[in-house]
Amino acid sequence: MNVTFFYDIRFLVRKKKIYSHYGVTNSLFDRYLDIFDEFIYVGRRERITSKNKEFIHDKYQVTNISLVTFKSNYSNVYTVVKKAVSNSEFCICRLPSIAGVIACFECRRQGKPYAIEVVGNILEALWYHSNKGKIFALPIHLIMKYTVWNSKNVAYITEGYLQKCYPTKGFSRGGIANVSLPKLDKSILNNRIHKINEKLEQDLIHIGLIGSLDVNYKGHDTALKAIVELKNKFPNIKLHFLGQGSYQRWEEMANELGVLEYVIYDGSLPGGQPIYDWLDQIDIYIQPSITEGHGRAVVEAMSRGCVVFAAKTGGLVDSLDAKYLFSKRNYKQLANLIEYAIRDKEYQISAATKNFHKAKKYEAHRIEQLRKKFYWIAAHNG
Repeated sequence: MNVTFFYDIRFLVRKKKIYSHYGVTNSLFDRYLDIFDEFIYVGRRERITSKNKEFIHDKYQVTNISLVTFKSNYSNVYTVVKKAVSNSEFCICRLPSIAGVIACFECRRQGKPYAIEVVGNILEALWYHSNKGKIFALPIHLIMKYTVWNSKNVAYITEGYLQKCYPTKGFSRGGIANVSLPKLDKSILNNRIHKINEKLEQDLIHIGLIGSLDVNYKGHDTALKAIVELKNKFPNIKLHFLGQGSYQRWEEMANELGVLEYVIYDGSLPGGQPIYDWLDQIDIYIQPSITEGHGRAVVEAMSRGCVVFAAKTGGLVDSLDAKYLFSKRNYKQLANLIEYAIRDKEYQISAATKNFHKAKKYEAHRIEQLRKKFYWIAAHNG
């Protein structure tokens, strides 16, 4: 059986080779190729420019899918999606996305079996994106609610949060996370504990945050304000931003706040081991997002034994204990948590140990077992 996957992620195509700089890798598609015979991805085609041509590189190449694209401005999205649905035996519609919603409509119209993957809250994502986003947030949110409610098969990446936002009257499974970790060897935790114990007072303290620099809701501003609170107490602190996009506005904000010298922009990295290697250099990982679907980066940081602090928002509350959470936008609360961790090595070791063991539930063999069971049922459920 072939499966067609509908989502609005953008791809670069040159000389018939496919590239992605949005964390889309071969390993992501392997999880579906273990279930279906052929995987076809329907997404946006991004025009190659001077700003993104650096991603035309082997490390960003995707090789194990067939790609069907529509224009970045969506002008031909309906025509492309309609044809793709008609050529498919089973469809997976990832929401929120325009292509995903149209595919759900077409699947019902054409009588094609399909399933929905709910990976985010579009109301919050658009509301915190821009003033223009606020105009469309509620209508698109209601369309998504209607679409999910009327689907026969729905998978959620969270254990509870997105189920409350977008309930369904059909068959559903939660906890099918959008992150599948390799088996977590205890040496990862041992190395982390050794690093904590060996760290000297004068050593640099590395704080990390992963998230696109082009969006407003990942909490970069909250992170910068927290550094303002910490810089006099810990002049050796460094805040690392990892993610695609322009850092100009954050650099301007850092300059205005007087923390320019404390911020490092590490660019972007493909998913998998490069991200894990980066996290191994981070002492404390923070996710001060205003909205978050599940929080993939938080789970990855937990799996590397990082001390992790995150905002009480979205699916982040599913992953972390309450004592590691702070109110969104509350930079003083975040700063207090960071300070407490820096001053107490035993606290760091305790948090690292707890996070590492809690992350084990996201090991690939566990998540993929849930995914396979869901899609076997969905494929036979119609």
